[in-house]
Amino acid sequence: MKLNVAVLLSVVKEDKMTKAVEWVKSRISEPSTWAAVGASVVGLGVLTNIFTLVLIGVVLGVLGFVLKEKGVL
Repeated sequence: MKLNVAVLLSVVKEDKMTKAVEWVKSRISEPSTWAAVGASVVGLGVLTNIFTLVLIGVVLGVLGFVLKEKGVL
C-alpha cells in the first residue's frame, strides 16, 4: 500500500487550520477580547488623532462590558 505524502500533509494542515478557526471562534465570544480590542483601537485613534477610531474603540469596549461570559448578551 503506497502512502501519498501530499494527502497526509493536507490532512495535517487542515486539522491545524480547523483548530485555529475553533480557537478564534472561542475567543470572539469572550467579553475580554472585545474590551481589549476596543482599548487598542482607542489607543490607535488617540495616537493617530482619528476621532472615528476612538468612537469605534469605545463602542467595542462597551460591547465587552455588555456581553455575558460564554454567551451573547
